[in-house]
Amino acid sequence: MTPLAQRIARESLLPAKKQIFYPDGGSIPDLAAAPCFEVTDVWPLICQLASDVDRITDGPATSFLPAPRFWAERRNTHHRGGMGMLIEHTGEPDVVNLTTFHDGPEQDALGETGRFVVRLTGDGAGLIPQAGDECDAGWNSGGFGPQNLLPALLLVINSPRVIARETQPPHRGLEKDLRAARREGARFKLLPWTKIRLNITPPAASGETGEGGERITGAKALHFCRSHIRVRLGRLEIVKAHWRGDPELGIRRPTYAVTGEQTSAPG
Repeated sequence: MTPLAQRIARESLLPAKKQIFYPDGGSIPDLAAAPCFEVTDVWPLICQLASDVDRITDGPATSFLPAPRFWAERRNTHHRGGMGMLIEHTGEPDVVNLTTFHDGPEQDALGETGRFVVRLTGDGAGLIPQAGDECDAGWNSGGFGPQNLLPALLLVINSPRVIARETQPPHRGLEKDLRAARREGARFKLLPWTKIRLNITPPAASGETGEGGERITGAKALHFCRSHIRVRLGRLEIVKAHWRGDPELGIRRPTYAVTGEQTSAPG
């Protein structure tokens, strides 16, 4: 678990009268089984991508979730605390529930700050109005709301060949405490968490070439490529979802599931 997720988990272990989680009586989320990502280093990049969000909401292959339910957070760089998001698939294609959380510099500032429903792709991409929607200022960086930041966040998380990441081991003490509270014995284990680093992999190291179907290993069968980030001419650029490869060699089916309409195959 990332640092804020750990604090929320420890809060859930306290007796109700000692909990400081707000709003009063609010439900503390169970994050034990949620993959966690720490994105502090790449937050400026996420905001830059959010400024051109129309380019990264062109299809379901762009904004796919790394898990049906996952957590992302950024830490404050100048003082204690941070902001977090819990993203959950709703069961409806391309629609997710997004809940924001805040961990302030004050010892008693920990809690939920907003709930949103976001459509990731299509003509109706953006916030789906709900009663009481109010964007948390901590995530509204540079004037961007969750409908802009979420697709950019997903693009960065889902580009491990370009944006570096480090896998961190779970906190064993917290794992022991949660195991005791849940009474699940040795079956209960916390997942490792991922720190996304602002370390760009150059094209030669990532194996990326041009848009054609030829690579070092030879021609490839026709296959669908999800939208991703790559390095070209010393700059990051967004590659839209497309088909590539030689159809005469056959069609390679993807091993991942993408809901909704996809870019149609050529010819």
